[in-house]
Amino acid sequence: MASDSDNPSSKKIGRDRCRVILVIEGETVTPHILHACLSQGDVASIICRGPFEALSDATGFLSALVEMAHKHDVPLIVENDTRILGRSGADGLIVTNGVQSLKDAIARFSPKKIVGYGNVKTRHDAMTVGELLPDFLFFGKLGGDIRAEPHPKSLAIAGWCVEVMELPVVVMGGTAIGSAVAAAETGAEFVALGRAVFDAEDSPSVAVAAVNELLDERAPDIFHDDELT
Repeated sequence: MASDSDNPSSKKIGRDRCRVILVIEGETVTPHILHACLSQGDVASIICRGPFEALSDATGFLSALVEMAHKHDVPLIVENDTRILGRSGADGLIVTNGVQSLKDAIARFSPKKIVGYGNVKTRHDAMTVGELLPDFLFFGKLGGDIRAEPHPKSLAIAGWCVEVMELPVVVMGGTAIGSAVAAAETGAEFVALGRAVFDAEDSPSVAVAAVNELLDERAPDIFHDDELT
């Protein structure tokens, strides 16, 4: 999920506290806006939501975002669409359309590409999918940031998963920047933010700086000492 300076698709976690993943929907986020965001604070990766059929030039649009993301050594992940994955040069796939699709994606793309699984709703789901060893589990509906805070059920299941499994955990945040703290308190490695950043009152880049400042202040003490060594 995170990136090494020489490999945008590296899966190594590079910080000792919960990190931000940006969620992009549609064509409203231009490469220029993305550049401004990535210049203002730590971003672990970017997820572009599908479906992509409604975009006027999905391949061209996503390729431009991938190029900008790679200039900042940040991997970009697309939702479900394997054709877009190949055509755009994206670094990975988040599967939200079923376990069989995840099995197919892992067989086809892993370990060269990042393959994660989204829409984990129950502990049983998490255990079933966890046995397939995806690169991460995503709790909450991708793009489900319709309230200020993350969904309480997502927080609860994510926190449980952190305790019993070793897979990286992503929690879908809410519309408020402060929702990142609630995600971090579960022990999750990542918080996904969409509207909290791209609908921010000031600007998306200011929001990225603000959430990183907040996580620097509030998140590091959540991790146990043995996890920081």
